[in-house]
Amino acid sequence: EGDVSVKDAGILCQRAYYGIPVFRSTIELFTEFCVNNIYFKGGSKRAREFYDLFFKKIGLNKLQDMFYRELWRSGNCFVYRFFGKLQGAEYKDMIKLFGGNVSRTSAEIPIRYIMLNPADIQAQGSVTFDRPVYLQVLSDYELERLRNPRTPQDRAVLDSLSPEDRQNIKNKKMGVIYRSLDAKDIVAVFLSKQSYEALSVPMGYGVLEHLNHKKELELMDQAIARTVQQVVLLVKTGAPPDKGGINHKNIDSLTQLFKSETVSRTLVADWTTEVSFVIPQIADILDPKKYQELNESIAIGLGNVFLMQGEKFANQNAKIDIFLQRLFGARRLFLEEFLIPEMKMIANELGFKGQLPEPFYEALDLKNEIEYSKIYVRLAELGLLTSQECFDAIETGRLPSQEDSLENQTA
Repeated sequence: EGDVSVKDAGILCQRAYYGIPVFRSTIELFTEFCVNNIYFKGGSKRAREFYDLFFKKIGLNKLQDMFYRELWRSGNCFVYRFFGKLQGAEYKDMIKLFGGNVSRTSAEIPIRYIMLNPADIQAQGSVTFDRPVYLQVLSDYELERLRNPRTPQDRAVLDSLSPEDRQNIKNKKMGVIYRSLDAKDIVAVFLSKQSYEALSVPMGYGVLEHLNHKKELELMDQAIARTVQQVVLLVKTGAPPDKGGINHKNIDSLTQLFKSETVSRTLVADWTTEVSFVIPQIADILDPKKYQELNESIAIGLGNVFLMQGEKFANQNAKIDIFLQRLFGARRLFLEEFLIPEMKMIANELGFKGQLPEPFYEALDLKNEIEYSKIYVRLAELGLLTSQECFDAIETGRLPSQEDSLENQTA
């Protein structure tokens, strides 16, 4: 409808995810195939080792899982950073091990990432939304935490609020309270958003009406199916007036007889009595053909090629190619809009010198892994791969870099 805001659209898609199986399964399908191990190429070996250990420590795969689920469900990902300070011997040991700015005595880098609920976010402060200021609506749970702050993060959030809002929280006054999200603490990534839009419209919003229509049809079919057990027993007795008419005593006797719940029943009547069951003809109403066009519209709207039928998507390879291109686009968003800028920010904070390593996803191939395994084994037979490199390639689809290969060959 015209009066539905982007925030409302996001909330509706969240509810659809919780309550409609085909919507949830599509989001989970995209999410599961997007999440994969990330490795680093280029740059110095020390830098690669640092980022590999750092992202394992913060749980990069878990963060990917939350990121992609929100990306496909609402199209608006707000990643919130929690910073930690490295100083003293801890900072010096890390600099000695991985390199960095030895002239400094401390550094502040992210130590934890969480996803914020986009339904609680509003954008303000820019006509073109090029550099908007994001505000978060504080939930009842967060307000209760702020009334009795126990952690440094709770106190920092409370201090960021206006004096009036702090007083309202303390006095437990009702009303919506916003807090401004510092650009240093948040990374916003959007799926298919124009520059003049504050937020992205969820991918699944366009099919909500179709999903609701299908739900109504299913409820109708369930109600009709229950009537199958309510068959009618039709009893005819008597004759036309010119042939004897109706015997009312006989009708009363038959009515009492069929009201009885006894298991064994005996009916004695003349040739004018006829008994038959009237079964409703519901096969045409419950015909699944009425779902066919609706299911195709839902599949196309969700972009789930595995649910599509017909000549245009009959070829399995074409389905896989379309599916993979959609996943690769989402992965580029994660790498280019979040991970690579995050690596640069950490490198600047720690004073890393030289070229940064570049992140890559391990290969995702749904076609024929056996053929690739044969190639890796043949490379090992020729001495171009060590035995361990061969096993790693078969398991992950990743070949070693030139630097790593030379080091492994001479080891």
